Amino acid sequence: MNKIKTLLSIETLAAVLFFLMLQPVFVWRVNMFFITYLLVFILILNYDISRKNNILFFFLLLILSIVPIHGGRNIFGLLSVILFAFIPFVKVNFLNKTYRVFKLIFVIITAISLFIWIGLFLGISFPSTVVPPLNDLKTYNYLSYTFLVVPAHFSSFGRFCCVFDEPGAVGTYSLILLYISNFDFKRIDNIIILIAGLFSLSLFFYIALFIFLCCNLFLTSNSFKARFITILSIVIFSISIFNIPILKEAIGVRIEYDSSTGKLVGDNRSGKELDDYIESIKGTNKFYWGDSDEIIEYFAGHAGLQTAILKYGIIFIFLYFIFFLCFAYSKTTKRNLFLFMILLLATLYQRPGFVNPGYLFLFTNAVMWGGNNVDSKNLLLTYR
Repeated sequence: MNKIKTLLSIETLAAVLFFLMLQPVFVWRVNMFFITYLLVFILILNYDISRKNNILFFFLLLILSIVPIHGGRNIFGLLSVILFAFIPFVKVNFLNKTYRVFKLIFVIITAISLFIWIGLFLGISFPSTVVPPLNDLKTYNYLSYTFLVVPAHFSSFGRFCCVFDEPGAVGTYSLILLYISNFDFKRIDNIIILIAGLFSLSLFFYIALFIFLCCNLFLTSNSFKARFITILSIVIFSISIFNIPILKEAIGVRIEYDSSTGKLVGDNRSGKELDDYIESIKGTNKFYWGDSDEIIEYFAGHAGLQTAILKYGIIFIFLYFIFFLCFAYSKTTKRNLFLFMILLLATLYQRPGFVNPGYLFLFTNAVMWGGNNVDSKNLLLTYR
């Protein structure tokens, strides 16, 4: 009875809605109006009204209002953005339960998706349908299987996308979830997430995983056995990406330094034209507050912090980081604050979902539970 009660709880509904906000294939080309405001309503009901939250809450509210006001959105567009300022300030018990269900949803879907993906690699046929892409930036359709999408131009054993439009999305979400659980690979759910991240062949995932493994090695007081396993993993990881052909092509070659651009070969977050344009608008209102819709659309094929500057402006980005710095400082240890800021900077450089409620939710949980090894254990039991 308790298990059924938990499954039918408001936290389960919130977890489903947060997952949908990450734009899996189920909501491609779907109007998100109802989903957005249902989630906002749930967040308001679970807001933790306390004096210590009020200052930071209104600070985030002010920051998020920059985007819709500058973009000239109507009242609904304004509310759909700024009201997600409630996410970091919901009741702790609600946040904890919602995150646990969210992770369980992610793991179950990912496990099924990996099963289908490996089956395709082995030549097994599964029923599929052709679906149009998430947005018009993609010029190809996808083959949609049960909890798996494969870009039509990929081979059946291309990079793992799970239910998302890009393998980079899998790498990003997987890394954040592993961070929240303190990279505890003794748990089967974290192993599934790790496999998903590795099969996504996301450059971000591999580099960030390497960085955090090194951080855990030097910043934690693990046993000799744990340190030995970490060092061994780093060595195997380093050798593999330069010697296993598929990893060398997908990762090894891409982490080489390109002296002509001053970037890694695989850093495709921007191009020379975009870099030159950003340089040309420095010191102007466009750089500080964001550029026109026409310019944003022109460079829409790029991703990363440069496009975020065009979309939001450097002032918004700076204040966003200041908010999470203050929020994390008030909630966690100095060690975890340091690690979280690395995670935040790396994630938003790779995939700048500043106002996406799914990212706000994940970042909030990274602050609250990162380093504290929160997992899905006893998820379906009654919480105290």
